[in-house]
Amino acid sequence: MEKLFLIDGNAVAYRAFFAIKSLATSYGQPTNAVLGFLNILNRIIRETAPDYLACAFDSPGETFRHRAFAEYKVNRPGMPEELASQLSLIKEVISAHQIPILEQPGLEADDILKDLAVMGSEKGLEVYIVTADKDLLQLVSDRIKVFHPQTYEIMDREKVQERFGLPPEKIPDLMALTGDSIDNIPGVKGIGDKTAISLIQRFGSIENLYHCLEEVSSEVVRQKLVEGKESAFLSKRLATLLPLITLGDPERVALRIYPLPTGERQGEGELNFDSFRLQDPDKPKLAEIYRRLEFRKLLKGVDAEPATDFLLLLPSSPPRGEDKGEGEVVDFSALLQNPEPYLSSLTSPDVLKAGANLKDKLHQLSSPRGGEDEGEGVNVSPPFFDFNIAAALCEKQAPSAEPEATLHFYQNELETQNLTKLFEEVEMPLLPVLAKMEEAGVYLDIPYLQDLGQHFDEVLKNLESEIFHLSGQPFNLNSPAQLSIILFENLKLPVVKKTKTGFSTDSSVLDTLMPLHPVIPLILNYRQIAKLNSTYVRALPELVSPEDNRLHTTFNPVGAATGRLSSEKPNLQNIPLATPEGGSIRRAFCRQNPGDILCSFDYSQIELRILAHLSGDNLLVNAFQEDRDIHTETARILFNSSSPEQRRIAKTVNFGIIYGMSAFGLAKELRISPEEAQNFITAYFEKYAGVKDFIDRTIESAREKGCVATLLGRRRSIPGMNSRRANERLLAERLAVNTPIQGSAADIIKIAMVKIDRDLTSQKLRGRMILQIHDELLFEIPETEKEVWIPLVKDAMEKALPLSVPVKVSVKSGRNWQDMEGCNVGA
Repeated sequence: MEKLFLIDGNAVAYRAFFAIKSLATSYGQPTNAVLGFLNILNRIIRETAPDYLACAFDSPGETFRHRAFAEYKVNRPGMPEELASQLSLIKEVISAHQIPILEQPGLEADDILKDLAVMGSEKGLEVYIVTADKDLLQLVSDRIKVFHPQTYEIMDREKVQERFGLPPEKIPDLMALTGDSIDNIPGVKGIGDKTAISLIQRFGSIENLYHCLEEVSSEVVRQKLVEGKESAFLSKRLATLLPLITLGDPERVALRIYPLPTGERQGEGELNFDSFRLQDPDKPKLAEIYRRLEFRKLLKGVDAEPATDFLLLLPSSPPRGEDKGEGEVVDFSALLQNPEPYLSSLTSPDVLKAGANLKDKLHQLSSPRGGEDEGEGVNVSPPFFDFNIAAALCEKQAPSAEPEATLHFYQNELETQNLTKLFEEVEMPLLPVLAKMEEAGVYLDIPYLQDLGQHFDEVLKNLESEIFHLSGQPFNLNSPAQLSIILFENLKLPVVKKTKTGFSTDSSVLDTLMPLHPVIPLILNYRQIAKLNSTYVRALPELVSPEDNRLHTTFNPVGAATGRLSSEKPNLQNIPLATPEGGSIRRAFCRQNPGDILCSFDYSQIELRILAHLSGDNLLVNAFQEDRDIHTETARILFNSSSPEQRRIAKTVNFGIIYGMSAFGLAKELRISPEEAQNFITAYFEKYAGVKDFIDRTIESAREKGCVATLLGRRRSIPGMNSRRANERLLAERLAVNTPIQGSAADIIKIAMVKIDRDLTSQKLRGRMILQIHDELLFEIPETEKEVWIPLVKDAMEKALPLSVPVKVSVKSGRNWQDMEGCNVGA
C-alpha cells in the first residue's frame, strides 16, 4: 500500500524551534527552527520512504473558531520573533524539496490535513499525519495514523485507546471536558483528565452525558457539569475538525499553493494527489539555501553541480554621467590557466574585480603557474568587491546568482545601510593585507615542540597517577561516563547538571565542584594540558609547509559576528595567554633567520577605552586622559584601597561589565558569593553612572531596532531581545552591549593594518606582518629596521581612529613570541 505523509507545518516548526537552542548565521539570521524542521523532514524521507508528501500551514487571520469563541487561542503567546523570521525559510526549504505547501484562508492547517487525510485514505493510501497536536488524534483510523515529529512514535487506534482509554473519535468529547490550555479551549472548570475519561467511557459523548446528567453519582462533578454546560459544547465545537466540506473534490481543490520550485505564491491553484508524489529535490536550489544559511554538513550531502566560479571585471569609475556599462564575467578556472588576455584589467586601478572569496583568488593568481602553461603569478590591483563580505556586512543574501545583478544588489544594500565607506575603505583594502599575511606565515620551532610534547606526556602521566590515587581506582579520564561514576557514585559529590545521557562532567560542573574535592583541579588541569597537547603541540608540526617550513593559517575577515578576524587551519585565536602551558606553546612561534626579531604590538585596554568613548562617563574618560591605571581606580571604588589582589578583582569587574557578566557569573569567576558580586556591580555603577546609562540605552535601542552598530556603522542583528526565554533574552542583551565595543575594536585594528601595510610598502621595508590575534599584531622584521618599524606601527595603531581618550599600544620584541621584552625605540 502506498504511503501519504501530511506534515502539520506550524506544529512541526514550533517543535523544531524549541528542540534546538539558539542557532544563527554569522550575519544574525536565526536558523534553529529551519535546521530542526530539516532534520525531521530528512528523517521521514530517509526512514519511511513516503510515496506522497505535502505540508500544510495555518493561514494568517481569523478562522471560524475565532468567530465562535473570541478568546480562542488568546492565551497562546504570540509566535516568537525568532521563529516568525524563519517560517519563510522553512517554506523555501520545503519548496526546494519539491513538496507542495498548502494554505487556505479562514482555515487552520488541521482542517486542511483532515480533508486530505480522509480523501487519501478513501483512495486506498496509508496516511500518516506528522504532528504533535492532540486534536488530530481524532482522525486516527485503520488507514490514518499520527506520526510524532520528535519521538517518531506512530499512533494507531490501539495506541490512542491505550493512552487515553478512549477511541480516536472521542478525543473531541474528551477535550470538551478537559479543554486545551495551549489553544485556550476552556473545557469544564474543575474536570480533569481522569474524571473526563471516566465520564466519556460511561456515557459515550457529551451529548449523551448531558442527556443523562442525573446519572452522574458525584454531586460535585454534576454541579460542575451544570455550570460548564455551555463551555463544554463550545469546547467540543472548537476541538472538532471541520466535516468533509472544506476542500471539495480533490481533483479540483482550490488551495493557496506554493508552486515548485520557486516557493513564490501565485494565488489559487489546481491540486490533485499526483502533485503530492515525492520527487527528487532541486539540489542546486537546496545547495544555495544551505550555503546561505551556513548549513555546512547538510551542504556536503547535496550532490549538486558546483556553480561556475567567476571573476567579474568592469570599470570602477566611469566618466561622470556615464553608466558603468556591462562587465565581463570571466571563468576563473580558465583565467588561472591563461591570465595574459586579462593582465591589463587585473592590474588596472580603474577596473573593479568582483566575485566571491576574492582573497583565495588573489592567492591563486599570485602563485606561479607550472606545467605547460608555466608563467609568473599576477599581482592583482584593487579595487575589489567581495560578495561574501558584502553579504556579511549587509546581513543579506543576493536573490540572484547572476554576477552583475549580485554586484548591484550589494552595492545598493551597502549604500542604503550606510556601509559603503566601511566596505570600500576598510574591508576591501584589508583583503590583500590578509593575503600577504597568509602567504608569509610564521616560523615554528618543531624540535622545541617535539620536546614540549614529551614534557606534556610526562606531566599528563603524573597527573593521571595523582587523579587515580585520589579517586581510589584507575579509569579512562577521557570518558565522561566513567568520570561521572567516579565523581557522583564513588566520591558521592553532588550532581550539578543532568543531560540526556547522564550526569554532566563539563568544565562548568567541575568549576562548581572545585572546592569540594582535591581531585577536581587535577582533572581540570589534565583536560587543559591534554587539549593543548593534541590541538597545538602534536598538530601544528603536521601543518607546517614543507616548502618554507612555515605555518600558514587562513584569516576570515568576517569570521566573527562582531567583525573580528578569525583564523582556521589552524585556529590560532584560542591559544591561552595567561597560563604557563599556553606561554610554552607561544614560545614555539619564533624568528626564522638569526638577524630577525619578532615584534608584538598590543592595544592597551582598547575595549575599556572604547567604553569610555561610547559612554562619555566622566570618571572613566578622565582616568584615561590622565593616564591613570583604570584597574587601580576601580579597586579604590570597590575597596577604598588597591592591593595587587584587589586590583585583580577590579580588573575582572571592569572586563566583566563589558561582557555583560551577571552577579552569578562574576561570583563564579571570582569564587565569591553572588551577594558579594552584586555589591561589586552596584558599587561600580554608582561611580561609573555614565557606563550604566550607556548599557541601558544600548539595550533599549537594540530592543527597538533589533540591531546594534560599531563606531564605523558595522551592524549586527540581535535576535532574542524580546524572547520569552529569560536565558535567550539575557544573552541577547549581553551581545547588544558587547558588540559595539568589541566590534569597534575590530574596526580600529583593521584600519591600522591597512595603514601599516601601505607604509611598509611605500618605504620598501623588508619586515612583514605575520599574525593578528585579537588586539595584537605580530611582525617579523630585520633587527636593523627596528628603529623604523616600531614608531611606524605604533603611530598607525594609536591614530587609526581618534577617540575621546588616548589610545595606547605596548611594544615588545624578542626571538620568539613568548620571551619578549618591552621596547620604546623611536616612541
